[in-house]
Amino acid sequence: MSSSPSNPTHYEVLDVSPSLLSSSHGTTKDLESQLLKRAYHRALLRHHPDKAAAEGAKRVGETYRKPAAAALYTVDQITTAYTTLGDPKARREYDLALRQSTDKPAPEQEESFRTGFDIIDLDDLQFDEAAERWYMDCRCGNERGFQFGEEVLDEREREVFVGCQDCSLWIKVQYEVAP
Repeated sequence: MSSSPSNPTHYEVLDVSPSLLSSSHGTTKDLESQLLKRAYHRALLRHHPDKAAAEGAKRVGETYRKPAAAALYTVDQITTAYTTLGDPKARREYDLALRQSTDKPAPEQEESFRTGFDIIDLDDLQFDEAAERWYMDCRCGNERGFQFGEEVLDEREREVFVGCQDCSLWIKVQYEVAP
């Protein structure tokens, strides 16, 4: 279960943060399913063999050369990751196996180390009253890349870390609790 170039975790294959799929971040089952599906499609497109072949050839007519160190996951790896993370029972078992692995920190431990996050005040975020969620656009282009519900604020005290749904960026949202 350890993470290495030859044996990546399912989270690495789909390029999603374990904490993003955690109910402690206010992620509903429907939203979780949508996030996984989007990550699955993105991974299939990003690692498609034809795309890698096209990027490997510099000019028309040049023979295909496999890119040197590019991480290319197979369709089987991507499908297995999606199937495992999409099934709550299978994901719990998988997360347990990750936690027991000595080479790879558990998903909860990964959450404690974040580099390059912006610090944002809750008042700077937009609020979707229909969905009852705060959101903010991300540099990657997702207009609602960072989003969370009020239940996350209730569980935390004065700050919450939120990962983008489409990339590896994080923000730290700070807020004051009304007395």
